[in-house]
Amino acid sequence: MAKTIFEEMGGRYERQGDYLIPCIALPAEEEQPIGT
Repeated sequence: MAKTIFEEMGGRYERQGDYLIPCIALPAEEEQPIGT
């Protein structure tokens, strides 16, 4: 099977049952002050 663009850029997948799920993580969210 040909590599996907995600795999060519260094991404990986993990198998969960019959599915391949991309291994991704969201960056830490910056705290947004509310009001002044």
